Amino acid sequence: MTDAGPTVIDVDPGRIRPLFHAGAALVALFVGFYAASRWDTILLYLYAVPFGRTDPILGRDVGFYVFDLPFWRFVQGWAVIALVVIIGLTIGAYAVAATRWTFHLTAPVRAHVSLLGAGLLLAIAVGYQLDTAELVYSTRGIGGAVQAAMYTDVTAQAPAFLILTGVAVVSAVLLVANIWFRTLWLMGVAAGAWFVLSIVVGGVFPTLVQRFSVDPNELAVERPYLAKNIAATRDAFDLNAVEEQSFTGEQPLTRSLIEENSDTVSNLRLWDYRPLLTTFDQQQTLRQYYTFNDVDIDRYPIGGKQSQLMLSARSLAISQLADTARTWTNEHLVFTHGYGLTAVQSNAITPEGQPDYLISGINRNPDLPIGEPRIYFPDQPGAAPYILVGTRTAEFDYPVGDQGGATTTWSGDTGVDLSNPLLRLALALRFGDLNLLITDQSTDDTQILFRQSLGERVPELAPFLSYDRDPYLVSAEGRLVWIWDAYTTSDRYPDAQPLPADTPFQANTVAPRSLTPGLNYVRNSVKVVVDAYTGDIHYYVVDPSEPIIAAYERIFPGLFEPLSAMPDALVPHLRYPEDLFTAQNEAYLLYHVSADDSGAATLYNQDDRWAFPAQVTNVAGDGSTMAPYYVIMRIPGQTASEFTLIQPLSAASRK
Repeated sequence: MTDAGPTVIDVDPGRIRPLFHAGAALVALFVGFYAASRWDTILLYLYAVPFGRTDPILGRDVGFYVFDLPFWRFVQGWAVIALVVIIGLTIGAYAVAATRWTFHLTAPVRAHVSLLGAGLLLAIAVGYQLDTAELVYSTRGIGGAVQAAMYTDVTAQAPAFLILTGVAVVSAVLLVANIWFRTLWLMGVAAGAWFVLSIVVGGVFPTLVQRFSVDPNELAVERPYLAKNIAATRDAFDLNAVEEQSFTGEQPLTRSLIEENSDTVSNLRLWDYRPLLTTFDQQQTLRQYYTFNDVDIDRYPIGGKQSQLMLSARSLAISQLADTARTWTNEHLVFTHGYGLTAVQSNAITPEGQPDYLISGINRNPDLPIGEPRIYFPDQPGAAPYILVGTRTAEFDYPVGDQGGATTTWSGDTGVDLSNPLLRLALALRFGDLNLLITDQSTDDTQILFRQSLGERVPELAPFLSYDRDPYLVSAEGRLVWIWDAYTTSDRYPDAQPLPADTPFQANTVAPRSLTPGLNYVRNSVKVVVDAYTGDIHYYVVDPSEPIIAAYERIFPGLFEPLSAMPDALVPHLRYPEDLFTAQNEAYLLYHVSADDSGAATLYNQDDRWAFPAQVTNVAGDGSTMAPYYVIMRIPGQTASEFTLIQPLSAASRK
């Protein structure tokens, strides 16, 4: 037998190159999609507006943490991932391009890989500096109960990150120097030192400081940092704007006092919105295909006096049609909209204990004129995913007597014109409905309406805003419009305490709270107005000086309008939003204290914690947390009554 010698495997680089091209293309697509998903982070960085307030640790403007830091963290993370992938592909390419399955670290290969490795180490060094800035979100101190940079973070963790930054930079320099020195021992020393220091300096040292310097004397050590947390939280939730007044409630109840507060007394609420909503559903739906989704509370001049009304829109509920009536024609052409509203004064009651309606059925009232009662754009979904208007089939308008009903045709211009066959085909594919393509009921004037409910429509244009759970209906200038409070929010306000996860209001509402746990900054920056008939949307900026909405105004010029452009008839119906008030009260339970040593001690001991009181909600004695509610009343010391949102708070019970 003859020894043939070692087997030589030749690889044609031309065959392998397309695989690496495909891999590079996939990486590029991944990076592109990832960057596209962070469009708001990138644009907010480019159009950032300073807050005008600095954090006490790094002395940077709050805007650095809200706008800049998320962007640089995105860039740094992208750089680390990209360099790791590139290094892997580069080494793989060099290995495959070798003429034998023996990989030699030649000078060009060593130079190329060393430069890429140095870039990776510099990206990691930048990450340590970003970690230092993000210490303002640390939950290390006070058993994790406080989110802020505390004693250990400032005196131990921040210096540790600085040391690790230096080690990463030195390692990068040594890796570049290795191109000429052609030795690996320097890199071995640097890698070993980095590994040891990452554990000792980055982990063990801060833990020892926390255990032996902080824990035995926590309040004394953490007091200045707690004061910093109080100041930041009060700024973030605008609690410094709260004006405290004391009222004893010991004044004798006299006739003159009642007469002075006649507006308050005459608007005492006898109706709670929860049982009233049930009553509306039982007495005012008129037909099974109508429903009432919510009861809104507002004020209107009735009989020459400001009165508190409880209103509810009569919305369409196509799902409640009889099964035999659930045809394509009925769902998409005939039953297209709700009709009118029901209204009752908050204290109006009949001798039988029923609501004394101001508006009932399809009747109208001259005190609350409504020229266009049709509701094509409701607060909650009720119609089919889309409807066609301007067809040969008349739309059902409202019931008349026991049989039949009036008809109408929508005359708005915010729908999508269906005269283009290609567009009709695209929409048929979008909704998966062949009938949309083949129906013979369409005309040259036919339009399609979809995304009709507020939750589908409004956030589609401005998904970067947070929205209140309760848009409310307003009758003004003869039209029905929705007003929806929108917020600018962030979870990046430095040293501020986020909203807690165990909110008592989640189970008591028909919609989830919009200001979710984890947010630590909120402002009611925008009032959204939606015409219930046409679907026209306007975003009115309440506070143009607020930095986040100012940045979005620069990003989307033309989307927002100043509050001065709002119709005068709507301005009297603006109100303090409930979700904002709830969020501020949740923060206020603990952070009603002052940002000084005394307040820090009170916060640490939690010996002045407040709570939301409980209330009985039904005859069975079931209880729930008392939610905020609107009243018309004259605040002591004021000359006129106001539409006020109030929330009782009480001392927390000791466990």
